[in-house]
Amino acid sequence: MLRYRKEKGLLYGGICATPGVFLAKNKLLSTKGTCFPTFMNIVMENGYLYENKLYVIDRNVLTGRGAGDAMTYALNLVKIINGVNSYYNVKRGLLL
Repeated sequence: MLRYRKEKGLLYGGICATPGVFLAKNKLLSTKGTCFPTFMNIVMENGYLYENKLYVIDRNVLTGRGAGDAMTYALNLVKIINGVNSYYNVKRGLLL
């Protein structure tokens, strides 16, 4: 399913260990990504640029650093899918 989404340019992604141990190893990242820092070597060993950020959007792939950053990841997913107005409406209702 993820290979299909990559080929069609559809949105997909992962958070925490997933970008390193699954997406990078299976050549499912675009050019760069982030993940839990323990797995950054896997990202780089598979030819991708590792960025130590809360989240990275690279073409149609959204990667996130870890569970502690899940809210930021989710809000950016809302922004990508529904636009900036939805992003602010959802964010306004959260205790951040």
